[in-house]
Amino acid sequence: MLFGKHIGRKKKNNIKRFIGFKTIKELNYLGLKIALRRLKYEDYQFIIENALKKLNQWASKLLSLAGKLTLVKTVLLALPTFHASHSLVPKRVLEDLDIACKNFIWCKNNGKGMHYVNWLDMCKPINCGGRNLHSNNLKTPSLRARLAWRFIQNKDSLLNNMLASKYGDNMDKVVGRRCSSSTYKLLNEGLKMLKPIVKWSLVNGDSVDVYKDIWILDKSLDKWPTFVIPHDSNPALVSKFIQNGSWNVELLMESFGRDLVNLITQIMITQEGEEDRMELIHQKYGLSIGGLAYKESIAVSQDD
Repeated sequence: MLFGKHIGRKKKNNIKRFIGFKTIKELNYLGLKIALRRLKYEDYQFIIENALKKLNQWASKLLSLAGKLTLVKTVLLALPTFHASHSLVPKRVLEDLDIACKNFIWCKNNGKGMHYVNWLDMCKPINCGGRNLHSNNLKTPSLRARLAWRFIQNKDSLLNNMLASKYGDNMDKVVGRRCSSSTYKLLNEGLKMLKPIVKWSLVNGDSVDVYKDIWILDKSLDKWPTFVIPHDSNPALVSKFIQNGSWNVELLMESFGRDLVNLITQIMITQEGEEDRMELIHQKYGLSIGGLAYKESIAVSQDD
């Protein structure tokens, strides 16, 4: 049994005697370490050790560059995927694993070798001149998009109710605090990665920001190069343009041009449910939620 730091010693002893459970400070559940402290580098060092063990086994074999790239992509870079998806793996662990992969690709048996291509360039897609490797530092936030998607799809779950009581219903609108829980940080990062690949299905527009959320086509209005966003500290909600379940064309004409109004009025306002909900923009790619988020993040980085 795990006790929080605010539980007094006397109360702990009474609970232990009544239930008959043993007190522990940490435990492993489904392969993940659960503790009341912040997990450190040493708690995830086994990932690096497993990688080095595999590298020592492969080093004795004569592998071509293509063979090394295949092993790095399919085995080494996949080692921390499960743990990075469900816990806050320190960035140093992910960086050390990337370094081990780089050295394995370029170094020879004597441990020396010139790195002919930058690691970030090798992580680019093949059509952009890279080798389509997935750096752990780049892909980890995208892995958490799946958790965020399940979170927003299950509004009645116990986790949702617990976090809503502390952070509010709209977690993506909450500014992260230093004392935020690990669960909040994981979901918040996942929500950020999820935002570019989902759009809002409108019911009443109370949850949708006119300029910052995606509800028209596949980009938010503040990303449109030809649209000027008014400087106003108060968020503008889509609900102000909806009246009795349909679009108020007069109000739309006051804020947008005729072409954009025609585009907006083609958006269906559904009567199913009580609040707006998110849906995937592209549902026919055959990719997972994490794959869609990672693909979008790579596309954005290429544009930059």
